[in-house]
Amino acid sequence: MAIGVGLWHIECIFKGTRGAHLSSSIRSPRSLMMSKVRSRDTAPEIKVRRLAHALGFRFRLHRRDLPGTPDLVFPRHRMAVFVHGCFWHRHEGCSRASMPSSNVDFWLAKFERNQFRDARALESLERMGWQVHVIWECETRSDDRLREILIALLAKGQSTTPEELNQQREKLVQAWFISRKKSIATKKSAKLDLERLREPTF
Repeated sequence: MAIGVGLWHIECIFKGTRGAHLSSSIRSPRSLMMSKVRSRDTAPEIKVRRLAHALGFRFRLHRRDLPGTPDLVFPRHRMAVFVHGCFWHRHEGCSRASMPSSNVDFWLAKFERNQFRDARALESLERMGWQVHVIWECETRSDDRLREILIALLAKGQSTTPEELNQQREKLVQAWFISRKKSIATKKSAKLDLERLREPTF
């Protein structure tokens, strides 16, 4: 049995299917770590989606027909937004963009490829007439900070004068507070319903 499994592993290696068929116990720690990294639907990305939706904006996700497959696309504003991880996309000046101490050459090459792809996608989108913005992972940690970023970006995307910009920004802030009030009211209602259910019926 052991010999058969060993020969099967060797056959997989020669066929170039080792990564797809070998068990996780045989794969290297680096390979396991890389396989768990998600390229889409990350926690920061989902947070940006929810907040943009609460502000009243509608968007498309991961449009493959656009360079770089932006995470969020706002067709009405002709705006593409990328939600980048600080480590993988090298957020300059961010503590999360640290350099691993081992296998430095491997990481340098990988980071350079990521940055090259990012720059190429941004340039291509701008040539096509799209506004392109990057929201960094660290900027999503604070709801208030993220809300300010989205309000500034989306208000700017549909306004042409400073007066219109201020008016649109005020509308977005009001929409946010209305959404928050509804959310709080819903939570209070649910809490009251739960308390009623807990009350004895005899």
